[in-house]
Amino acid sequence: MVTSAAGPGPTLDGRSIAVTGAAGFIGCHVVAELERCGARVLAIDSDPGWREPLLEALARDRVEMIATGHHWPYPEASFDLLDSQLAVETIVHLAYAVPRTDNLLDVWQQEVAANLLPTVALFEALPDSVEQVLFASTALVYGHTRRGPLCESLPPQPDSAYAQTKAAVECCLSQWAEETGRSATSLRLATVYGPTETVPRAIPNFIRRLLDGRAPQVAVAGDVRDYIHVADVARAVARSVAHPSEHSVLNVGTGRSTRTDNLAELIAATLGSDLEPEVDDAARSPIEVVVDPRRISEATGFTATIGLADGLAGEIDWFAARPELWASC
Repeated sequence: MVTSAAGPGPTLDGRSIAVTGAAGFIGCHVVAELERCGARVLAIDSDPGWREPLLEALARDRVEMIATGHHWPYPEASFDLLDSQLAVETIVHLAYAVPRTDNLLDVWQQEVAANLLPTVALFEALPDSVEQVLFASTALVYGHTRRGPLCESLPPQPDSAYAQTKAAVECCLSQWAEETGRSATSLRLATVYGPTETVPRAIPNFIRRLLDGRAPQVAVAGDVRDYIHVADVARAVARSVAHPSEHSVLNVGTGRSTRTDNLAELIAATLGSDLEPEVDDAARSPIEVVVDPRRISEATGFTATIGLADGLAGEIDWFAARPELWASC
């Protein structure tokens, strides 16, 4: 199973880094990678959760946990602990609260109340020791209709409450950095996949159904996305910590495009299944979100190294070992 990209990471010996959303899918891998590179890490989340990379990292000396008892947005008291437990130099802000409604106006209200405003409050509450902030944004700020690969110089065209909120945080963070003179970068993540991903998105959904002997269901065959392995994303974060960028935004992706129907076929072939995807092309028009990764490569030396076939095989192995996550899904 692929758990980390090959090769040594940047040297972060002695660096003190806080990670919000540390128990989440991406967060647990980021904590493990930062610790592997020698950093002292303060993991912040409601509780340690169940994901193996974080639990294994917590068993080592360089990782501490602030268990807030609450999902993001965390109580303001947890920010005060940043100064008392570690002289934190870098904040990696991954925490995100998923709206609990399908009503558009309610989604907007929850995005603003639970993500935008608490994130701005976090920036304002950071202790003087913090010199650098990395924010997990999304490639969806570019919108769904542009032909890729998309570069950072393109003006944002977010077309969902989620992407619009991320874009708003990017603007706030950029202004905060300008006013304080600190380093701040929004990492626009492409579509992240890999072990410990359990949310109902394309890759875990396809894997679960195929393991359960059912055909994968594809909403729109012609969707095109840039899939990047979570271990590569963790390496990109570590590289960005080690090499603060003058740029306010950096794409984190592979620059390679994959159609959703081809993705389902690749997963089926990896599992040795002859089940063909069930496609509902009437759902909506196809979208395309593929990013240009050259800027982050030039600024930090990061390049994604895990190929899609190898990465999918690792995620399949992870799910196969945990039938409680897919049997009769």
